[in-house]
Amino acid sequence: MPELCRYQPCPELCRYRTHDTLTDDSEKSTDNKGISLLAASGAIREALNNDLNTPEAMRVIDEAFAKLDGKSVSNIHQHGLEQLIESIDDLLGLQLEMSTPDIDDATKQLIIERERARDNKDWSESDRLRDQLAENNIVVQDTKDGSIWEYKN
Repeated sequence: MPELCRYQPCPELCRYRTHDTLTDDSEKSTDNKGISLLAASGAIREALNNDLNTPEAMRVIDEAFAKLDGKSVSNIHQHGLEQLIESIDDLLGLQLEMSTPDIDDATKQLIIERERARDNKDWSESDRLRDQLAENNIVVQDTKDGSIWEYKN
């Protein structure tokens, strides 16, 4: 059986790296830059309904996540990504959402405060908040689309 996802971000990291960074789909551009994964959920279901064609379902999952490889977080349609992960959980029983715990609201607030400090070019405050997050095993990466967090290994 093929790997679930050999591309970044793979499903178990999606929540860490993108969930709280994604903006509403209504704010996305309607040009071809936007990455919509809405069709993937239906394609996975269709494959499994076709004599439990698991290899085809895995191919669709791999192809869907390949679309995300190297793409800007701001171009990913949040609803489609959430629906895809929910479909994978429901149809294959992988429980990706449950196995990727979210950070608490206080930590999210620190990330927001750090982004504000960076916007105001208050680098010492930004560094202080980065260090505070690191003490909580949270690593923050700054990208052109904003900050993305993940758990420290």
